[in-house]
Amino acid sequence: MAVEQFFYERIDNNEEIESLVSQVIRDTKSLALIGVLFTVGKLKFSLFLNQLKPFVSEYNFYVWDSHGSYYDLWLSYDLPSVWQKQVKQWKERRHHKIALRDIILHLILNDPQFQSEFDSIREVWQNQLDAMQAAGEFDVLLYQMIHQFNPSNYELVTTEQDSFYQYKEPREVTEYLAIGRKESLETLQNSQLPYKLQKLVDEKLPFDLSGAEYLWNKLRIDYSKIDPQSKAHCSGEHAWASSYTNVLAEIKVFIFNKTIWIDSHPEYLVWIISVLEKLIEQQFAWDGEFESYGTHEDWNISLAEIIPVLWKENMKEESIRRIVAGSLLLFNQATRKAFFTACSIHFNWNESSFIQAQNLLLLYCGEHYRTENKENLSAVRRRLSDEFVQGKIQKSLIDWSTIRSPEEWKKKEVENWERKIDYVRRAGLNTYLVIPMIECLPDVEEAKESEYLFVLLEQAFNQVIYQLGEIKKDSLAIRSLPKDFDRAVLQKLGAFILKLERKDLMIKFWEPLFRFGYIAPQHIETFCNSFFLHNLDVTSNYTKMVMLLDEMVKYSYSSPTWITKKVGRFKDFRICLLGFHPWMSNVWKHDYSAFTSKAEDIYKNWFDKNQLNHHAIEILLGFVTTPSGAFMLEYGIKISTLFFKLGLHLKYQTPPDNKVWVGHKELDDKLSNTLSYLWQFRKDDIKRDKHLYSLYRELIQYLIAIQNVVGIELQNALIE
Repeated sequence: MAVEQFFYERIDNNEEIESLVSQVIRDTKSLALIGVLFTVGKLKFSLFLNQLKPFVSEYNFYVWDSHGSYYDLWLSYDLPSVWQKQVKQWKERRHHKIALRDIILHLILNDPQFQSEFDSIREVWQNQLDAMQAAGEFDVLLYQMIHQFNPSNYELVTTEQDSFYQYKEPREVTEYLAIGRKESLETLQNSQLPYKLQKLVDEKLPFDLSGAEYLWNKLRIDYSKIDPQSKAHCSGEHAWASSYTNVLAEIKVFIFNKTIWIDSHPEYLVWIISVLEKLIEQQFAWDGEFESYGTHEDWNISLAEIIPVLWKENMKEESIRRIVAGSLLLFNQATRKAFFTACSIHFNWNESSFIQAQNLLLLYCGEHYRTENKENLSAVRRRLSDEFVQGKIQKSLIDWSTIRSPEEWKKKEVENWERKIDYVRRAGLNTYLVIPMIECLPDVEEAKESEYLFVLLEQAFNQVIYQLGEIKKDSLAIRSLPKDFDRAVLQKLGAFILKLERKDLMIKFWEPLFRFGYIAPQHIETFCNSFFLHNLDVTSNYTKMVMLLDEMVKYSYSSPTWITKKVGRFKDFRICLLGFHPWMSNVWKHDYSAFTSKAEDIYKNWFDKNQLNHHAIEILLGFVTTPSGAFMLEYGIKISTLFFKLGLHLKYQTPPDNKVWVGHKELDDKLSNTLSYLWQFRKDDIKRDKHLYSLYRELIQYLIAIQNVVGIELQNALIE
């Protein structure tokens, strides 16, 4: 980039670059730099007529150019803000996106000497192509370029406004490429079909009986092209390109528009169900894992969205129940998530049939965990599927503790300096598989369904607590990040907890976690972050939110796992309780003063209790500059003055034996930024309150005492 920019600056200044280009070619012998010079040549075409001419015949340059010229290497936010002007100028150089072929063709058609010299290059390319064909290979780009770079295939067209060369493709070229072009067009159209059909479903576009009959014929044709014995689709690899993707997308249109055609063509439904049955049976027989991540339009996603619609209308139909079981047991997480999302639309979560599907997945989680040899899972899936089809799966929510394996323990991760050993429980079931179900739990108003959802969520929460292990006097902290399941459950709880009406119900969903305190800091952070992120924008929640926050904060004051005699230098998990986790720092820049005004006493009391905690002071210095924390201005300045004056006092005291005063330079910098901001935007408020003004001046004196330049500038501002 630097070399390229160097040449651009010389071109912009009308300075000669040809000798430098020759020197780079001669002395570096670098293919990478030749590529840079080709890009520069797109801005100065004459380089291709002279210094770069020896390389014009190299076909690979055209191939590389076709892969690298049509996208930006950098996005603006990839680079520092101070570079944005240069980034903007760089992106405005649109010659990067000009194809090398277009430039060379322009020179051929407009420079007679270059045109005559290029005849020999076409001969070289023709020989290359002949050699490839003799070896049973073919390069369509090279074949096209040989003809496209032949000036005899162009006709000069003159109009009143302009004149230009128009390509007249030789008939033999058109005939030779006809089959490939037709196949490419069909491939392109087929690849777009799922997106078009999804749009038809999503936007409820017009679809009538004649359209259904037309699509039916296409569906039968597309399905007939699939080898019934092939299992290429079963692994999920390249699912987006599978022939089944179009077939299932077409079936989705039929199922979501069934009322239009069912009376006239009931045979359509019989055929569709038989196809889905065969597909699931093939997946059962394949006996492997479906690993595709894919796109929303993959065939497995369409299947997961189709089957809840069919199931709702035929709850006891065994063939459909088999497909339901297959959708949950045979595919990946994306498929399960699509299934539960669709079921949330068509079912209440507390419907007995849907509970059976939830229990089916939970039973599979237990069996999956216990099955050491995963090759034996095929028999497990068959057995569970049979039980579901026959209606033998429990119709009320299973108690998760009954499907867990017997209690097992594993060592916690520890730091190198830690000599103790501590343990957490193993999950006892494969919790990863149930994540899609947790993520899809909906926000509903209906009382009975809402009550059921909290029972389900309580089971999941109890599983998280079970895995955390025991609380002992000398328990070590869990240093590993929460598992995906734990995170999904805690985030959902943070979003849902205020929907409970009674304190005694709410406490069941936070107090068991809070008991762990420092033992499970990252789990608590996950819950608290979700609590604030999901509820701050719902003003109607503020009263309950403040009430619950007050309960949790008071708990932290008295719980032994939240009380510490010393604070770590780099982190204190307890700040998350007030919404001050580092990930939340930008949230308070929005105006949530309607919430913080209700919680003012809670925040002031917390900062008062933590006025010697440098993590709390760092937060406070940022918080008072936000709309949400404006109420803390005087109180915040008061606490900050106490903290920094104490620090300055200790600086001149003899530390305890074998100790040193470390200090917090980052806090000094934060203080200078905060005081500067407050003087710029809150000057009138500060000057109006004599006590506040006095405290503000003391903080400036602290900055001057530590020789901070900002402090001197602020003192001058006060004098002025």
